[in-house]
Amino acid sequence: DRRVWAASIVMGAVAAYPAAVGSLGGYLVASKTSAKLGVPVEVERTRAGWGGLRLHGVVVGRDKGPLLTIDRLDIPFSAMWGKGEVVAEAPAAQVERGGPQDNVSGILARLRTGSGGAGAGKTSTGSQPTLVVRNGSLRLTDHIKGLSLAVGAANGMWQAGQQYQIEAHQVSGRLGSVGSDKQPGFGAQSLTLQGKLAGMRPVDWPEASVREGFVRPLATLPLTGISGAIRPVDAGKGPAGTFDLFFSGSYGGAKRALWTATGQMRPARDSHDIEGSLALRAERFSLDKIAEILPASVLEPESTEIDAAIEVKL
Repeated sequence: DRRVWAASIVMGAVAAYPAAVGSLGGYLVASKTSAKLGVPVEVERTRAGWGGLRLHGVVVGRDKGPLLTIDRLDIPFSAMWGKGEVVAEAPAAQVERGGPQDNVSGILARLRTGSGGAGAGKTSTGSQPTLVVRNGSLRLTDHIKGLSLAVGAANGMWQAGQQYQIEAHQVSGRLGSVGSDKQPGFGAQSLTLQGKLAGMRPVDWPEASVREGFVRPLATLPLTGISGAIRPVDAGKGPAGTFDLFFSGSYGGAKRALWTATGQMRPARDSHDIEGSLALRAERFSLDKIAEILPASVLEPESTEIDAAIEVKL
């Protein structure tokens, strides 16, 4: 019977669709991304639904350890027209710049020079889908800048040509010689960033807020319990591009706020210069907390206490 035969074909096509289309789609995504970045991109398995592709076990780069792994990547078919949301579940980035295990400098150079294909290294003016990251993590080691950074958990959203938002938790890092415990450290229980985008590139400085942050400029002087924010000034209350800042915190884990820092800054658009002012108010503390930077003429720093009121313009 022709109807039975036709129905069998339709049912067979429907049954084969998720695996066949998924495999083809996964291959195309991996090969195109690999050609753009210049490193291997692997996908463990792919399934297709009526709305798009679901890629499991995505691995970017393997020669010097994976640069990026993604548990699950959902790509709607509408992404081909710059619509919808691309969702990355549990992406984990292990970035190392400089040194024998460098896994990112080649990619950055390729993107800057445009050797990764048409449009590489340029800000796209076409429509792009929104990128959503859920439960991500980051470990960054930069031997060139002397920076190490770890983010335990992060969620974010990038709306091309509009804005981005990032919420990071369990943030910690160090400045100076990588691997040294004596270098200045910093971190926060949570850090929130948001700002404007041109294409997928940030424009100007972001609005930022910190909760339960810490900065350790000296081993004996940990500034703890830091909370505060950097926010753009309201229209009419200052020059365009100006940011207000307010932070407060304690020393060595004390619960009470023992210092405040307030001011404004205005980054230059065409250089690395910053104009601004900062007013610091610090309650009394003993000089042994900063013994590493005191001259030898201070004989008993533990018996000497000061408070501070400093105003700086730059």
